[in-house]
Amino acid sequence: MILIKLGGSLLNSGFMKIWIKFITDHFKGRAIIIPGGGLFANHIRSVQKNYNLEDDIAHDMALYSMSQMGLLISSIDRTNLHFCKTKNEIDRVIAKNKVPIIGTFDFLKKRIDSPNKNWSITSDSMALLISEELQLNTVLIVKSCWYSFINSKIALNQPKVNKLVSLGILDASFSLNFQKSKTKVYLFFRDQLPNASDTVLAFSKPSKRNQ
Repeated sequence: MILIKLGGSLLNSGFMKIWIKFITDHFKGRAIIIPGGGLFANHIRSVQKNYNLEDDIAHDMALYSMSQMGLLISSIDRTNLHFCKTKNEIDRVIAKNKVPIIGTFDFLKKRIDSPNKNWSITSDSMALLISEELQLNTVLIVKSCWYSFINSKIALNQPKVNKLVSLGILDASFSLNFQKSKTKVYLFFRDQLPNASDTVLAFSKPSKRNQ
């Protein structure tokens, strides 16, 4: 079982539908989707600036922006994608050989202290925290950008994570969260769909929690 984080920027480029088609063709019952905030998160950034909101308020609002993106993504394939509000609902969708989209992030609030509620932790780090919460051992992060030093067939290591953070590709808190996590993380770019030879597919078998 893997967690697939789809960057919100995939929406504007048209690659969101391509990835959703790929996931529903190959990962039904084997993957959970976490959406990025995308255009909704960008709106929160503007609102924070215009209304001088504190970081912790903007952070909680950004969690809802991810939920909004999840609803939007679920509309792409209403047969195979299901917007889920509880862990039990996620399990039921997987049991039906469908693909759940995480629709609420309230359960993460207890894992993030108030001083850390800011833009240094985004949906990338959220994916790591959720993988631990749901006892998943693999996260696949899909980004719109491309960098030659990344091989999507090989799990990220700490030096590469640090470099991605320094380039602003992963959020500022990702290095520390990655260091604490046992989750394997793979980075794919928007036009790099996994194939049968990719290591990540070996981790997409149903997890023990669903057997």
